[in-house]
Amino acid sequence: MNTTEATAEFFLTAFHALSENEKKLIFEELLKDKEFVEDLTDIVIFDQRKNEPSRSIDEYLANSKKNCNKLTLEIEFDPETGEYVSACHELDLASAGDTREESIDNLLEAMIEYAEDYLNRLNIFVKSPNRGSHLPFILLISSCVSKELLNNL
Repeated sequence: MNTTEATAEFFLTAFHALSENEKKLIFEELLKDKEFVEDLTDIVIFDQRKNEPSRSIDEYLANSKKNCNKLTLEIEFDPETGEYVSACHELDLASAGDTREESIDNLLEAMIEYAEDYLNRLNIFVKSPNRGSHLPFILLISSCVSKELLNNL
């Protein structure tokens, strides 16, 4: 057993010795940490899908290319909130703003952040049933050097 495994075993033993209320408090604190929750989600997804057959990125792109069209942007005014809502359905993203321009700018920023996250956790996203098809769009987005270029997609 290496040091990391020994430390994990120590913490797990200590955790099991806690009362149910103490365990609940620890979980509540851990769930407040967004990065921890993302890491835990990645671990669970990876573990659930570890026995699935793998495929090369080239094979995936070749199969996905036929379904890759331009990104579409829909904008609607919501009279209830007084905001403009913009959506990119190909990526399941939406944003809002007080003006059309602000709504679009917010959506473009969300697309850039999503693309960065997707590429950082590519091995998880590409195998996800509801996110795998996003890869061709993610590659398009990541190739843009500015919001203006992204807006032209």
